Amino acid sequence: MALSEVEKAYIAGLIDGEGCIYIDRYKDKRNKSGNFSYTLRVKINNTFYGMIEWLDERTVGVYKSNSFKCKGQEYDDWRKNRKPVFEWKLSGMNGIKLLRDVYPYLVIKKKQAEQAFKFEETYCGKNFSETRQFAPIIPELMEKKEMIYQKFRKLNKTGVK
Repeated sequence: MALSEVEKAYIAGLIDGEGCIYIDRYKDKRNKSGNFSYTLRVKINNTFYGMIEWLDERTVGVYKSNSFKCKGQEYDDWRKNRKPVFEWKLSGMNGIKLLRDVYPYLVIKKKQAEQAFKFEETYCGKNFSETRQFAPIIPELMEKKEMIYQKFRKLNKTGVK
């Protein structure tokens, strides 16, 4: 289903206000080289489950409940007085496709979206989104992925600047 311009603008507002665009760096057990694997993620958290359902109906996202944990306190004690938090997320090319659709409407997360488009260039294979197959990764590509990952870390850093 194609998103209307109003839906694109609304989702951009959700990403700006309730969402996060980031690169997930992890050690994949299937990767025998010992290098990190990198995946683009677009995530929105909300306490209203209807919002997650609305997003899921219009996209190919996945969601799960109660994904948020408070640092430094016992989670069960902490959540007694809190609403559950629901998470919706897109990964890889699905996230990039959504960001291309909502990019004109992004305000706060525009720089992260631009980095996501640079990250897309590191995907191997002409038809990656169709075949889901990776070509062997050359060292220069791994360096570029790491550089973009570090830029995301700086852009998404919280606290006093």
